[in-house]
Amino acid sequence: EGVVPTNLDDVVATATSGNLTVTATAAALSVNFTNYVGTFTVNSGITLTVGGTFTMVAGMTIGAASTGTLIFTATSTLTSGGQVWPGNMTLSISAARTFTLSGAWEVTGNFSVSSSISATATLNSSTLTVRGNVTLGQANANSTALIGTTNLILATTTTQTLTTLTTGTGFNGLLNPITINASGIVTISTPTSKFSFGGFTYTAGTVVTTGSTVRWAGSYQRIVTGK
Repeated sequence: EGVVPTNLDDVVATATSGNLTVTATAAALSVNFTNYVGTFTVNSGITLTVGGTFTMVAGMTIGAASTGTLIFTATSTLTSGGQVWPGNMTLSISAARTFTLSGAWEVTGNFSVSSSISATATLNSSTLTVRGNVTLGQANANSTALIGTTNLILATTTTQTLTTLTTGTGFNGLLNPITINASGIVTISTPTSKFSFGGFTYTAGTVVTTGSTVRWAGSYQRIVTGK
């Protein structure tokens, strides 16, 4: 419509829409690519913040240079459409939020959960495969938790770190089911020893916990296969 959308706008791409490249920090209320057949790219170092539903589809193309960051801030459904996101993904919350995954998600870059206050993000349904680093919390005393039913799969082919940034009195919990199925090295880093896990499954890969405290909160099941 001739203007850059704001965080109050629903962005809708149709079969007749052209290629879309995000070249500067941008925001939208929601993004809907239903029937879209063009190429969507978020350039390196650029963020696109979405305050609602985000829908990708099988018929679209994700640009190879799309190594920017998708930031989701509000309770919503996030639909992968079978696409692999080559950039980063962040859940940034200012209160309790619930994100529901439709279809399996795969993120080649980093995945993080951060909050401006002590808050919990719920991530439900399907799987989220991450090949980059996973970070929980911010460098402050807030407590951040990720809970829900989504299976978080750590699947690096090189190196990958699962870490917490919280300092002081803050406490972080990553209580979704976690699966390590990597062909590289996964390092679990808990510099403040205030990082708890829920269900934990090991399938493949090298796991390094040197200098860290790995602990499980509440009831859990630890399944080890392969070794």
